[in-house]
Amino acid sequence: MRRIYLIFICILLIGRANSQILDVPARYDAPRNFNWCVYVACHSILVYYGKTVQACDIVEYLRSKYPNHYDSKESCCQTPVPSGCNRGWYSSRVYEILDNWSIPSKYHSRALTENELRSDMANNRPFYISFTGHAMVGFGYYNDDVYIHDYKGTIIMSYDEVITNGPWMDGRPWNKSVRLTANATNCPQYQNIVGSLTGFNSSYKALQGITANCLIQSYGEKHSN
Repeated sequence: MRRIYLIFICILLIGRANSQILDVPARYDAPRNFNWCVYVACHSILVYYGKTVQACDIVEYLRSKYPNHYDSKESCCQTPVPSGCNRGWYSSRVYEILDNWSIPSKYHSRALTENELRSDMANNRPFYISFTGHAMVGFGYYNDDVYIHDYKGTIIMSYDEVITNGPWMDGRPWNKSVRLTANATNCPQYQNIVGSLTGFNSSYKALQGITANCLIQSYGEKHSN
């Protein structure tokens, strides 16, 4: 009986080593056809770290600091959003956004290694992904697959594909990253039993299951830094 129990524990540990998915929220609050991917990716990170903020608040912070970068003299937090707010931001300066909400980070002009990615997940830290002209947020891995939130939807694809052909499979590889250097206290989700995701009919349903599990665990709990 003891031998069987030890074998079961080993199986759980193998599953833990091969997968970890964080409950980083997907955000799709960019105005249609606006170049707000950097803000939306940062918005997901900020909410995960317990910050009460909207994507337009990020734009407003930068607009007040760098008014010449934006064509709008009006607030970007109104409906409809003024067309002058349709300006992107630089991956190399994402730290300015995160610093404003007290989240330290470090920029890298390259893709993260698999070891870096797994280390960040182990510390409950999502990671910012950028390729030419676009930005996303990574929130997990399962075996060789990377889990990525895009403002157009959630992407699950192999690490090798992401760093060679890019998340959109259009030849634009992952070439810029921002690593967070503070651990989050939010609700991390671990898929620790081998094959747990394969029990779902699709990866999309797997994500739904993970989200539901997190909501059940954290109901009535308020996480903040």
